[in-house]
Amino acid sequence: MKIGTKLTIIISIVMVVSLGITSILAFQKASGALYDIIGMYSLNRAEDNAELVANHVDHYSAIIEELTTDSVIQSMNWSAQRPLLEKKAERLGFIRMGVVNTSGILFITDEEIHNITETEYFSEALQGNTFVTDPEPSQDGNNLIITIGTPIKSQDGQIIGVLIGDLDYIAFNKIVSEIKVGKTGYGFMINNKGTTVAHPNTDLIFAKDNDFESVKTNPELEELVILEKKMAKGENGFGAYSYHGVEKYISYAPVEGTSWSLALSIEKTELYKQISVLKNILMIITGVVLVLVFLIVILITKHLIAKPIHKLVEISKQLAGGDVNVNVDTKATGEIGDLMKAYAELISNVKLQAEAMEKIAQGDLQTEVVPRSEKDVLAISMVSVTDTLRSLVQETDNMTKAAMEGQLQNRGNTDKFDGGYREIIEGFNRAFDAVIDPLKMVAEYMDRISKGDIPDI
Repeated sequence: MKIGTKLTIIISIVMVVSLGITSILAFQKASGALYDIIGMYSLNRAEDNAELVANHVDHYSAIIEELTTDSVIQSMNWSAQRPLLEKKAERLGFIRMGVVNTSGILFITDEEIHNITETEYFSEALQGNTFVTDPEPSQDGNNLIITIGTPIKSQDGQIIGVLIGDLDYIAFNKIVSEIKVGKTGYGFMINNKGTTVAHPNTDLIFAKDNDFESVKTNPELEELVILEKKMAKGENGFGAYSYHGVEKYISYAPVEGTSWSLALSIEKTELYKQISVLKNILMIITGVVLVLVFLIVILITKHLIAKPIHKLVEISKQLAGGDVNVNVDTKATGEIGDLMKAYAELISNVKLQAEAMEKIAQGDLQTEVVPRSEKDVLAISMVSVTDTLRSLVQETDNMTKAAMEGQLQNRGNTDKFDGGYREIIEGFNRAFDAVIDPLKMVAEYMDRISKGDIPDI
């Protein structure tokens, strides 16, 4: 695999990992920020709608409380109270109104009489508090009714009875059921015992659906019940739960003046639709960036790395083939530039040594070779060769001069040389011996003949 390809793969992997991690962190951060925003917004909406329900209750509570100041009502004379309450009920929007004496006997405008001594709201009223009951089915079972009541006090402040008014609960439930939270969201209310008191599905109200009880046979409700128990305690907040495999968010707030708590529920996927879009955008951006980075890496590796290295490979092949007539571009920068400059120095040194060898081969033994360092074996060897050749020339020159001067006994000093150079001097010595020995014999014979001694031939 070529170095350019390797670098491209490595850098691409690094970029993929880096961009992947960056995208994940950005997505997580955006998700966290969106969760906080959703929580704050949803809680505000829950509190606003809970306040709306509370205001509706307060409106009718205020009407009932104001009526208790009427002298006719304070008379506790049902014959006088009844015609007044019939008129008020019709005008003020109540289905019916009635009065409860301190014995718990309820006189109602539809002529019914009931004993409500055992009811919680009667005990609440005798303690001086205005009360609101949970919705209850009407006698015919077709409607839901809530009762609002408040104590009737005498002029001296003693509780002498309770004034009540029944209201069609549909108006209250409508406030909650018409709450729109996106496309999948809805509102509902439960009381402090977990019983549903408002829901788009009124069947749950008629059935007095209670998740606190239902969870005993349906474990899927556990997460929701944890949140609903906080609602039952009058807390406000924001949380998540899963039901039938669907993840949902819920925000909740108490309805002041009642035992109710209002909640808004919406599917998580709807709220995170925008974050999903952001996720897709991040993926597209990441993909585009990766493609651009990949192309840039290819261009960089090709022109700034691969191309110079390929050039050096070609130069190396030329040098390996003995061709020193090569040039290296030293304009590059960085590590590649340093490599090119080092190669240029190497080639320059090889060229100088080649030129020196060429001169030495031509017999120019005065050529000076300077080793670049103690480890420059080639230059040091060339210096040694030059010095040896100079000594060889000097030695042969000495032998020639001695012979010309008649000093025929002189021979070359073989101890100065090693190897082939020693053999050259030894060859010269043998050649001299081959020539000089006959001459010595002739000279000896000539000397004897001159003395009349004729040698035998």
